[in-house]
Amino acid sequence: MTFESLKDIMGDRDSWQWLLVADVMMPVIDSTTPNEPLKNVYDKMVQLKIDQMPVLDNSNSKKVLGMLDVRNIRQKVHAELLRQSN
Repeated sequence: MTFESLKDIMGDRDSWQWLLVADVMMPVIDSTTPNEPLKNVYDKMVQLKIDQMPVLDNSNSKKVLGMLDVRNIRQKVHAELLRQSN
């Protein structure tokens, strides 16, 4: 599910009664693990033109530990660069 697809359905309240998550789901293009360098993951997300990427457990690839969001990565890196420059 993408933010774009979510924005499309949020504006149409009539569809909320019958719409299923399966109607707006998209297949996972790629995933990562907690020990992959963030720079590599960010570069991959930009290359694939995706906004979110699931983080999967190293020992259990079916267990989702969380989601990375490209905007959040940019905000955190920017904040860290500002902190280091002071």
